[in-house]
Amino acid sequence: MICFNYNKLKNLINVFLLLMVCSADTYGFRANISDFRGILLTGGRFKVRPSSLIRVKVFPHTANYRPHDADKDLRNITLRSDGVCDIWEGRSKQARKSRKKIGTGSIFVFNFETMPGPRWVECTEPVTLVRGQGLDSYVYEGKFYIRKNENRGELEVINLISLSQYLHGVVPSEVYPAWPMAALQSQAIAARTYAAFHLAYSRRFMKWRFYDVDDTVKYQAYTGLSHGNRRTSEAIDNTKGQILTFQGNVIPAYYHADSGGMTEDAAAVWSLDIPYCRGKKEVFQPEGKVRTWSRQFRLSDLTKIAIRRRLTTKRNPVISVVVPASGRTGSGRVKLIAVQLADESWLNLKASVLKKMTGRLPSTLYVLSVDRPGLIKVTGTGSGHGVGMSQMGAARLAADKEWSYDRILEFYYTGTQICSIAGRKKATKAGLTSCYDPKLLENQPLAGES
Repeated sequence: MICFNYNKLKNLINVFLLLMVCSADTYGFRANISDFRGILLTGGRFKVRPSSLIRVKVFPHTANYRPHDADKDLRNITLRSDGVCDIWEGRSKQARKSRKKIGTGSIFVFNFETMPGPRWVECTEPVTLVRGQGLDSYVYEGKFYIRKNENRGELEVINLISLSQYLHGVVPSEVYPAWPMAALQSQAIAARTYAAFHLAYSRRFMKWRFYDVDDTVKYQAYTGLSHGNRRTSEAIDNTKGQILTFQGNVIPAYYHADSGGMTEDAAAVWSLDIPYCRGKKEVFQPEGKVRTWSRQFRLSDLTKIAIRRRLTTKRNPVISVVVPASGRTGSGRVKLIAVQLADESWLNLKASVLKKMTGRLPSTLYVLSVDRPGLIKVTGTGSGHGVGMSQMGAARLAADKEWSYDRILEFYYTGTQICSIAGRKKATKAGLTSCYDPKLLENQPLAGES
């Protein structure tokens, strides 16, 4: 007989659902933020600190997520450094080194067929990871764990680096260094919060996995030392240890490039009720003409997809397509498109269908128009899912309204608090509360309670 702790199981399942919506894809799950109380910031004995090692998968890439293209050669990789490197045998069940040192060098070539087991590399100078097909090769600091992923038949390279160092590879890859300092500081705290959430979650609930995050926008863009900048480094250092919490728990601080004038309610994108991510209108005035983008597609291509999905037949093709009022979210983003068939019947299709036809659309904030017979034009604004902080919006609030970073973050993440994971003494010195202070959880109502 097997006995289950129902409440513990329920919490685990709901946190898993929350994690799933942190990626670029859309999921139709619903959960309440109150189910995640008290389990996200610490993973058992593990506490997230600025010095905590985060494990970043930097190879391979099987999809064209920014900032990389997809790798075609998944079985060969080279690590090269101008310094002296020590190479060790790696442990087989976790991204750590064993006690057996193999040797030293400066260039290491790894091949899936010939590598006998996992390896661990430490260098005195930064390391360039050389990929095949002339794809981008970035420069990293930190340590490397290389293993053979037998299930997928590919190598897997993990960069182990402190949370503080990790941010120096994320922030300049996500924003423009010339933006106002308050916008860069907002990005630094949002990125640190997002990383802290995944770090805590992974160490507690994903122990079978060798990494915490990957280096693409499925999590956060990370390019090591390659795009380092003085201003972004200053923003990171001046906000050291600061993260966002809601009711005492670290949040997955969603952000996107440009809201297009209106942020989105998380429930409309992921069917997940997140009280600190409500859709709201931007408070600055658009500068000049609103930036727009456009794509085109053919009705005949839409018919092919509908036939493939057995929604219609060759004798009943698509003759028109619209986005009705009921097919939009509260912010005006498209959730359904309506297509009329030759027999005058109508079909509702998810916006993802159009996205697959036209490539990765910048956003779902768009309108449709007939460019010429049989050719439909998609004209939109904004970039990204629209949930949480708009990076472009943060820059405008800092430049036009001279808002401080804490005011910017409060606008986009309503009801959250900034605390510090840098230790109680450092937190007090910075005028902040430690994220591990029990008082953060005292007298905090659960979501939905009055």
